[in-house]
Amino acid sequence: KKRVASWMDLGSETTHMVNYLSSLTTNSFVTEDMVARVAEMLNFLLKFLASNNTALKVEKPEQYRFNPRELLPNEVDCYVNLASSERFCMAVVSDPRSYTRTMFHNALEVLRSRNLKDFDFIGRFDEFIQRVFSTEEVAASRARYFEDPPDDLLDMLTYDLMSDPVEMPGGQVCDRMTISRHLLN
Repeated sequence: KKRVASWMDLGSETTHMVNYLSSLTTNSFVTEDMVARVAEMLNFLLKFLASNNTALKVEKPEQYRFNPRELLPNEVDCYVNLASSERFCMAVVSDPRSYTRTMFHNALEVLRSRNLKDFDFIGRFDEFIQRVFSTEEVAASRARYFEDPPDDLLDMLTYDLMSDPVEMPGGQVCDRMTISRHLLN
């Protein structure tokens, strides 16, 4: 119980920190190295917080310091803070693990039905959702365009299309972002 409560504290504090910092500046969160990580983290959490199933029903949530009525609004604040970045919107829809349209519809419904945010904020979140959905169409058309690229244009580690190829000392070619992600880990 102590460990779970500690993890909940850490998760809540991380969400608060991302929310606060992204309200001050978006630049750090939408760099090529960070944007996919941030979008995937937010999507993964939103998928569970705005889920229609009962997976998040917790007996005695205060015992674990689990407060979804606080977590969800902080989570969607982060999305709205980063909404102006086209790169962020593209990263949100490019997340194969967690992104679905349903999670955004569900989050909007929870915010409205439980009065977790004011009308103005809900409008801004809805605008972000519409922007994400239109970005999804752009991403799908790009995917069709690059459906079957030649192997020499694919990153040797991730097998994704390289946007910034770098030749390694051993002669292998990797995408710069793959190298950065590896170094950040």
